[in-house]
Amino acid sequence: MAHQLVFPSTANAQTGFILQQKVPNGTLWLMHQLSPLRSILLLIVLGCAQLTPAQSPAPKTAPPAPAKALPPPTKEQQEEMARLDKEAHQLFEQGQFAEAETRFRTLLALQQRVLGAEHPDTLKCRHNIARMLGNQSNPAAAAKDYRVLLPVRQRVLGIEHPDTLETQHHLGRSLQQMGQYAEAEQVFREVIPLRQKALGLEHADTLLTRYDLAEVLREEAKYSESLEQIRIVLAIERRVLGEESLKTLASRNNQAVTLFAAGRKVEATKEFRAILAIQERVAGEDDPDTLTLRNNFCAMLMSQGKYDEAEPILARLLAIRERTWGIAHPEALSSRNNLAAAFEAQGKLVEAEKELRLVLKIREHELGFEHSDALKSCYNLAVSLFKQEKYPEALGLAQRAEAGWNKVMGPDHPEAQQSKKLRAAIQAAMQKKAPPQ
Repeated sequence: MAHQLVFPSTANAQTGFILQQKVPNGTLWLMHQLSPLRSILLLIVLGCAQLTPAQSPAPKTAPPAPAKALPPPTKEQQEEMARLDKEAHQLFEQGQFAEAETRFRTLLALQQRVLGAEHPDTLKCRHNIARMLGNQSNPAAAAKDYRVLLPVRQRVLGIEHPDTLETQHHLGRSLQQMGQYAEAEQVFREVIPLRQKALGLEHADTLLTRYDLAEVLREEAKYSESLEQIRIVLAIERRVLGEESLKTLASRNNQAVTLFAAGRKVEATKEFRAILAIQERVAGEDDPDTLTLRNNFCAMLMSQGKYDEAEPILARLLAIRERTWGIAHPEALSSRNNLAAAFEAQGKLVEAEKELRLVLKIREHELGFEHSDALKSCYNLAVSLFKQEKYPEALGLAQRAEAGWNKVMGPDHPEAQQSKKLRAAIQAAMQKKAPPQ
């Protein structure tokens, strides 16, 4: 298993070492997992009846009467809406996105009836539903909703309104998750100057869009442009927050990740050593962000073939994360996957297979068979078994991964194409090994 990178925004590499990154606010951002809860608003499209020109001669008709205003909600209705909204957000924060979506949809039906289709609370609920779709690894459905919402917000609120830009920003993120990087780049480039004008150069939302643009540019292998965007964010954070701010350290981490992706491994390793020293002093050795930096430092070591040095660090990371968050936590599973990559790179295929089987079992149980992380684990185990010439089981797993990606992302998605190639390679090996008829 080659130590390829899996970046959390799109997770375009399926095997090997998972190089983690953090968003500018210092929280960990892992493969559709830990995204910060943000205020979410949206508008819905109302059907507009087209006016047919009257043919001459035709009698004049009175203009349509304005829509009747809804009565104010009762106290009971207000309390019910508040309860549903609170429960939905609690489920969201707990990562129970399907349950949160159901609760939001119940709330939406009540809000549309009581408040009306374009009431701010109704619009907020519609956007929340779109967010839940994205968090359930269904960026295509989320993008479809955002595409419908965006022109309505532009019409109702204006193109520079923060809520309009919020919808546009999330559209870009959904496109990024779908692997449609060129269009995502265009969306982010449109949002940045609008947010800068409306909110300011140093506003958190402006910096976040610039950061996301850097992510997309990295996915497109436009490393120089990506680094330029990250350095703009980093310069502001250094000036405003200081060199030892956790946000500044997070941006330095992401800069090092991009250097690594660009093949500038010596620079990346030097940067990680410097960041890690500050991080351990400021936040402590077992702090989650410190552990992330250690994880990435291990990636640097493995990229230089220093697998024996990386292995004990990864084993220590796994022990800390499982003790802190439990065996099924996404970060613990990422560490276990990385440890398997270190084993495999050293030819310890049996040890690697054992770890990969456990990761796959837990992810399928916790997330479902068609979740993107479960499909990645299915692919990883197939690769490991292929290398051990365990062809029948490897083929079954490769076929499962391919079918899953085809269903979730479509046959043209990079993950689906990579699974297809693996399946074909296994079949070719089986035919070659088969005795002559």
